[in-house]
Amino acid sequence: MADDTRVTPSRLRFACAVALFWAVSCALPAVSNAAELLVKRDGGLSAGQRADVRADAGVALERMSALPSAELVTVPDGQAHAALVKLNADPRVDYAAPNVRLHATALVPPLTTDPWARFQWDLENTNDADIDLSAAWNLKPKPGDGVEVAVVDELVHETHEDFSCPTPAPEGCRDQIDHEAAKSFVTDTECSDPQPLNDHGTHIAGTIAAKRDNQAGIAGVAPYARIVPVQALDNCGQGDLDTVVAAFRYAAGKAPIVTGSFATDPLDTTSDLGQINRAFVELLEDFPDTLFVVAAGNEGSSNEDLPVYPCDTKAFGRFEPPNLICVAMSDDQDKPDCQSNVRGSADIFAPGRNIYASSGTGRLVQQLSGTSQAAAVVAGVAALARWFEPRWSGEQLKDTLMSHADPVPGMEGLVTSNGRVNAARALLETKDLDGKDLGRGGPGGTYATCDRDHDGFRDGVGGRDECPDRAGATNGCPDSDGDGLLDNHDNCPDEANADQADMDGDGIGNVCDDDQDGDTKGEADDVCPNLYALTANGCPPKDDDDVVVDPPPNPGQEPLPSATPTPVPTVTPAPTPVVIAEPMKVTIDVKVSRQVAKVTLRSTRATKFSVRVERRQGKRWKRVTTRSLTASAAGKVLTLKKLLKGSYRVTATATGVKQTVKRFKV
Repeated sequence: MADDTRVTPSRLRFACAVALFWAVSCALPAVSNAAELLVKRDGGLSAGQRADVRADAGVALERMSALPSAELVTVPDGQAHAALVKLNADPRVDYAAPNVRLHATALVPPLTTDPWARFQWDLENTNDADIDLSAAWNLKPKPGDGVEVAVVDELVHETHEDFSCPTPAPEGCRDQIDHEAAKSFVTDTECSDPQPLNDHGTHIAGTIAAKRDNQAGIAGVAPYARIVPVQALDNCGQGDLDTVVAAFRYAAGKAPIVTGSFATDPLDTTSDLGQINRAFVELLEDFPDTLFVVAAGNEGSSNEDLPVYPCDTKAFGRFEPPNLICVAMSDDQDKPDCQSNVRGSADIFAPGRNIYASSGTGRLVQQLSGTSQAAAVVAGVAALARWFEPRWSGEQLKDTLMSHADPVPGMEGLVTSNGRVNAARALLETKDLDGKDLGRGGPGGTYATCDRDHDGFRDGVGGRDECPDRAGATNGCPDSDGDGLLDNHDNCPDEANADQADMDGDGIGNVCDDDQDGDTKGEADDVCPNLYALTANGCPPKDDDDVVVDPPPNPGQEPLPSATPTPVPTVTPAPTPVVIAEPMKVTIDVKVSRQVAKVTLRSTRATKFSVRVERRQGKRWKRVTTRSLTASAAGKVLTLKKLLKGSYRVTATATGVKQTVKRFKV
């Protein structure tokens, strides 16, 4: 119903907005065959009117949403876009969006007496790549006292000693957790309890507000602030739009600062994600006095080219909300980290590489890296600023942090502030720091991505990406055909073949190999495709009794025992007439639709070709796949799926034939 006269200009802008989605700490599973949509509707509709809305769009009610006046509906995958267009054109609907999944994104003298404080380079270090926290803490007692920060994340282990008072509790001791306000929006208990090495929620909370000088582990940036734990992600790091927006709304009603260390995937694309942007716009507009601190993402990409949400949320598609601050990460040299997303709506850098913070229960500490950790540092600094000036709105807090960032070499143009957050400078609005030598930041450095395919797995030394030029969720590798074998270990990555059968031993699986028996005869010419024979029809010769006459061995198998040869009389062959063949013509045609390319190879004579597909990376060409196939005048089609954006070339090679090359773009 795209041409429905009820569509207002603002609805049309949102319905046609194109967005890309998401990034920060864990990988996601595939969606089911039925697409789930989040529908925010007019709050005054009766049950019958709500049913009419669903019927008009051809969707079915799944369940009510945790959001007020909202519900989850389902529709077959192939009909999702059409249903969204109808829903967003309906004046009874505020917005409808895919219910996408989101996921969690130098040694110095210690600042505190906590046992791990000497490893907290992000708070203070010798090369000034820190946030100058000691100067901020010295301004008045109990840094961050009374400020509540909502952590919308995984489960937070509230009993960790960095958050709780000992037993018996000393006079005046108070837990760092607001237990009464804590709430979970997660109903799936499959990931019920995070292991210490994947305890994202507790790590974020500890980075912000772990107690200082209590000998339990580390100290938070605002060690007297209080955490409101709001669980929106399961403990595998997964959540969806419905849960996240509902959790954000609850958190904003409980705390003046809300942090969310998650984002959408920059590589997943759909024309309907403008509505995801709208869901966050509405949220941010409803809570102007709350500062939302979010992560930029860990895919080493440009958010300008591959936006992620909520970081890149835009009001009316153009304006960044004034109470949203998006954080990129730097390392202990103040260099923009190579795995951090930058540009777009990225606002400020903060330390994010190798951050030590609370984990699990008791006194456990772990080291994590990511824009999640950088966002937590900024949330802690925001709590300090709010501690000094409780009247500041979300917009004023953001402006203070942005305008007092350290201008570090190499950060200009990568974030809006052109620098890295500084806690002491952020308090200059309310306290005279004359005489304090805060320096000008660390040495900095030039940014270059170390995640070329932007899948969240780091390339190179110390990285975990086994397929640095193909995005994938397992060790950075895809499983394109869904047969349980990663493409880099699959002898036919485009067709399911879990058995990896390779009859001719050429390294190409049978289901991909037109010449399964290895006798150089393709499927168009081989009458006996499973029998090796160097004959015109690909079949071994037979005697008068229809018995195969000494077939040669299949390549890769043990050779057959040789018999004593019988002398054959010499016969002078008759002259063979010379035939001058027409030169063989080879053509390659490519048709591209989104991330799929169909390559058609034709030749005027049936010929076996080796086909290589490559993607341009800088000045070099990187192999995507190699296939062996037989082409004729009828043409042979090779389908390439899940291609990344960029320039490609297809090269077809055959013995005695001039190499043929075709270039195309995705």
